[in-house]
Amino acid sequence: MQINTIINDIENGIEDSLSFVNQGANSTKDGLILVNESGKAFGEIKDAVLDVTTKISEVTIAMDNMKNHIAEVVTHIEEVSQTSIEVNEYSQNVAASSEEMSASMEEVSSVSQELARMSVELEDVIQRFKL
Repeated sequence: MQINTIINDIENGIEDSLSFVNQGANSTKDGLILVNESGKAFGEIKDAVLDVTTKISEVTIAMDNMKNHIAEVVTHIEEVSQTSIEVNEYSQNVAASSEEMSASMEEVSSVSQELARMSVELEDVIQRFKL
């Protein structure tokens, strides 16, 4: 009977061991599944980080382009401002020249009127001598 008890104890021990081995195998399978899922999650995180890095690079390039375009616009505005100053100076010169021409025209008109008056007087004097 002692042998039966020992055999039963051994069989129970083996069954318990098999049960623990099966539980360990199941835990290992579950752990392997978690490791695979974690690997996939880390892969997705890596892809997302790479995507963000790419987007940041694109934004940086776009900002550099905008900075260059803004610099060009500022340069053009400065050129337009300088041209406006020059046009204003030319306009002032034209206005001054126009005033001078107007004054000269008045003098010419006055001289012409005086010459016309003198011409009439000369005609009158010539008419007296013909009589």
